[in-house]
Amino acid sequence: MAKNKNTKKEELKKAKPAEKSKPETKEIEDEEEEQFDELVNEEINPYEVLGLDQSKSKEITEQDIKKAYRRKALTTHPDKATNEEEKAIFHTEFQKVAFAYSVLSDAERRKVYDRTGSLSEVESEASFRDLFSDLCKAEVSKELIEQDKKEYRESGEEEQDILKYYKEGKGDMEFIFENVIHSDVLEDEERIRGIIQKAIDEKVVPAYSKFTKESATSKKKRRLAATKEAQEAEELAEELGLNKARAKANSDEDALALLIKSRHQDKFSSLINQLEAKYADEPKKKKKKSKN
Repeated sequence: MAKNKNTKKEELKKAKPAEKSKPETKEIEDEEEEQFDELVNEEINPYEVLGLDQSKSKEITEQDIKKAYRRKALTTHPDKATNEEEKAIFHTEFQKVAFAYSVLSDAERRKVYDRTGSLSEVESEASFRDLFSDLCKAEVSKELIEQDKKEYRESGEEEQDILKYYKEGKGDMEFIFENVIHSDVLEDEERIRGIIQKAIDEKVVPAYSKFTKESATSKKKRRLAATKEAQEAEELAEELGLNKARAKANSDEDALALLIKSRHQDKFSSLINQLEAKYADEPKKKKKKSKN
């Protein structure tokens, strides 16, 4: 077993990307164009991708869309993957999330989609493609995640989500940890249990037996699984030199990367706001498709 694990790590080490040359950058841009067109042709439902109820689209606000995007971006971004196989899956999912947000974050594009149920009327906008491209390039740094976690908890949003998923999962703690962003079994279980118990005592939520009667064995099993997962993730990160790679990325001259990583940007939403401002001020140009 150890031999197979080491072999896998060696393969992952070799798979680490080198610095990109100009031809490689062009290839990446071409790939993004292809991926964009594939998503348009796939006719994905942007509301479903972001976990929003389309039947209530008239009630969904810009803040709701930003919140949904943030949640999905933080849970599907390739930077959060612990191995190459997972990274490929996250890459595909994150592209859909970026695409969905690119549609719904613009009032006009959203209006067209709501009216027609199709993306064909908006997909040729250059600003649409550019926003999608920028979002796909965005990196989720450790600082960004920590700041978002702080804001998420202090705003009361976390407590709302905990109680929401407590009710949806009928008291299942596994379900809560799967759905509440930034939640960690090892660090947060007692705190989250305290929030739920307080809500039960105050008659805000019902007392589900899955929560009130969960066995000590079940709790221990969850902690052991979380401990093992954390150890494996840390070990793999060290083996792949991910910390060094991320430190080096701070010298990257890419404007968007600098924006995201900058210590002066203390909110996750600042990224979204900056991108919105950038594309809202531009005239909506049509981008001609190249003919084969």
